[in-house]
Amino acid sequence: MPSQPCLMTLGGIGAIYKLNDFVVVKVPRDPLEPDHATEQRVFDILERYPAHPNLVRSFLRIPGRTFLERLPSGDLASLLCAQQTRDTSTQQVLVVANVPSLETSFSWMRELTSAAAWLESIGLVHGDIRPPNILIDAEGHVKLCDFDRAVGIGERLDAGTEPFARLLGDEGGRDRGTYGKLKIRK
Repeated sequence: MPSQPCLMTLGGIGAIYKLNDFVVVKVPRDPLEPDHATEQRVFDILERYPAHPNLVRSFLRIPGRTFLERLPSGDLASLLCAQQTRDTSTQQVLVVANVPSLETSFSWMRELTSAAAWLESIGLVHGDIRPPNILIDAEGHVKLCDFDRAVGIGERLDAGTEPFARLLGDEGGRDRGTYGKLKIRK
């Protein structure tokens, strides 16, 4: 008898359910959610190329459902939070235990920059690289996930998550008050 899907996490646009030890399904709250459609289009593009070892894979996409590989070690945000002791009233971090080693941190940085550079080589920008969107596999390698904010190079990023993105001030010129366009800035 097949097991029932198990809710793993709630995100900004929907939920992720564990189907088994190898597959999860991402389900938007609204089946017509444009960000979910964006992510599915990105996976359609990624399928045209050999798989990158540091990008999460999608096995199947149907309207309102994206089936993804499951990475059993969770995400970087959860790993980091689990190592923190916080003041219960202010949420200020008081102590951090078991910080990843420099070797591990540098390895993760290399893997993430490799994933970001590879995306840029095919004309895409992830647009939302932050700890909750960095998964850790069983061997301790990281994989970038959550492509619902991905855009083409030079396209405007409609939303961001501070402190990982910030609204532009006067230096943004015509882009003042937005997250700007994802491109090299001079």
